[in-house]
Amino acid sequence: MYALEAGNLAPAMQRLEQRPLPPRELRITIRYSDWWFWEHSAPLRISDEWHQRFRAPAAVERVVLELETRWGKRDELLVIVRRQVLAWRFLSADKDAEFVFARSSESSWLGSTRPGGQYYQHHWPSANGVLVEGSNQMKYCIVRLEWEKKQKSELTQ
Repeated sequence: MYALEAGNLAPAMQRLEQRPLPPRELRITIRYSDWWFWEHSAPLRISDEWHQRFRAPAAVERVVLELETRWGKRDELLVIVRRQVLAWRFLSADKDAEFVFARSSESSWLGSTRPGGQYYQHHWPSANGVLVEGSNQMKYCIVRLEWEKKQKSELTQ
């Protein structure tokens, strides 16, 4: 989250651009333990400005953002997604193109209640709204958002 919000992605984007075969898809993943102060079960938050400093390499055709949290914070995540999905705009190093929101999907999976080996009070099954009997697992939620590259001339028609 720090690299994302501080705008420190530019050097990584430049390295991708210089590869012999630059990527056609760029995926940014925020895992549960990447959110600010997740250890204290702080409310989920993400800057509204980070995407404005971001420039995808010209070869990138699709930007994918995957946001993961524990099931007990799913509603918080969905509020962020609904509020921001249309506001976030991704620019391309190709000045004649930009990325347009295309689709979203949601999935879930069972993972450890002990990220990094440590147990946190907010990982109790009752705090996550899902009881996984007889295990040290909890349910995680992932929202996948996709933007596709369009030529600006296509957008003005």
